[in-house]
Amino acid sequence: MTGVFGELRRRGVLGALTAYGVAAAGALQLADIVVHNLDLPGWTVRALIWFAVAGFVATGVVSWFYDLTRRGFVRTQGPADRAPTPATPRGATLPTPQPPPVPRELGSGAGKFAVQGKLSIKGTSKDVTVPVALAQSGGVTTATGQFAIKRNEFKIGEGEWADTSQLADDVTVKFKVALSGVGPL
Repeated sequence: MTGVFGELRRRGVLGALTAYGVAAAGALQLADIVVHNLDLPGWTVRALIWFAVAGFVATGVVSWFYDLTRRGFVRTQGPADRAPTPATPRGATLPTPQPPPVPRELGSGAGKFAVQGKLSIKGTSKDVTVPVALAQSGGVTTATGQFAIKRNEFKIGEGEWADTSQLADDVTVKFKVALSGVGPL
């Protein structure tokens, strides 16, 4: 049954029938008022209802075979040669992004984590694991930690500054970040 509704939706039949139904209901209400005010015979409204039902069936049949576009009526294409639209499934897509891994708690105590990620500096990316300590006081959580990098691997200090005899290659990055809205540890 899902296949039938999917095909009706792909061909635009459901949308056409909905639009026709709304328009026909409005037209029948207006016709009812006009017929009673002009004292026309009672069968007139019934005849208009039958015309509306016949129009509903005709709309369904026509919309199955044709699409109404800016250029007029165009023959509905089959599923294989039809360009993808929001209503039709597309081919292969990019994989769904996954959330970052949850930091693993270090064994040395509560509130200590190892955060893994990519560090990118000046177009160079490296995988890093950073030990982070979390402490809460009041409504603020403070994350502190430090890690070492080799500055020349990230092209920090090029040219005459690349010489490690004057400026060490090992650089320690220390941080302290205050966070709000973090739940209890």
